[in-house]
Amino acid sequence: MTHLHPMTAPDSTSGPGPFQAALALGRALAIQDSGQDMVEYALVASFMGLASVAGVNGLASKVAGDLNIVLNGFNAAVAPRS
Repeated sequence: MTHLHPMTAPDSTSGPGPFQAALALGRALAIQDSGQDMVEYALVASFMGLASVAGVNGLASKVAGDLNIVLNGFNAAVAPRS
């Protein structure tokens, strides 16, 4: 048979709790800026990628419209006349 023990609060001498440890880590990361350049480059590269995808999609629709005009002209020229 297993005996359950009542939960007890941790004593304050055991070290910082998880919240204090996370807060200390956040402060250390905010002060440290060694990887900031790489993050900025990644953000710029992702923005450029999104902009190029949007531009290519817009260009593709214009090219498709122009090709349809050419195709309709060919179809009109080749169609048998009655």
